[in-house]
Amino acid sequence: MTEGRFTLASTRLELATDWKVGWQEVEQTDWESVSTVDYHLNRFTSVFTGIDVFGEGPGTGEARGVLGLRYLLPLNVESSAWLDTDGGGRVILHKEFELTPRLALEGEVEYDTHEQWEGKVGFSYLINKDVSILTQWHSEFGAGVGLQYRF
Repeated sequence: MTEGRFTLASTRLELATDWKVGWQEVEQTDWESVSTVDYHLNRFTSVFTGIDVFGEGPGTGEARGVLGLRYLLPLNVESSAWLDTDGGGRVILHKEFELTPRLALEGEVEYDTHEQWEGKVGFSYLINKDVSILTQWHSEFGAGVGLQYRF
């Protein structure tokens, strides 16, 4: 599995693209990309709109528009909920626990009315300010290790 995030942000606006591509434990390569424009109402709440593009294999995928809300819950749990143009919805909860200054535990659970439940849990170890090594288990794609680069 590979996943990534690219973000451009100003004081109130944020343009973001998230993607994931998985090939282990699935019949064909499974991929998804979500691109959104967020407007931050305050430090805890933002509203967003965007597009969710997904598919299997190398062919062209399907797309649906999304409209949603992000809210920072107590204990710094990041939550996100959206409705899409296919009449479905998605709810995501994400939390990162800093165990030491260099070691972190991260978990995420997602419910999508189209795909049902999905989750992941992993550890990351900070090598320097730009690079981390991580290990992760994903409910669809299994376990793996990798590098995370921030710039």
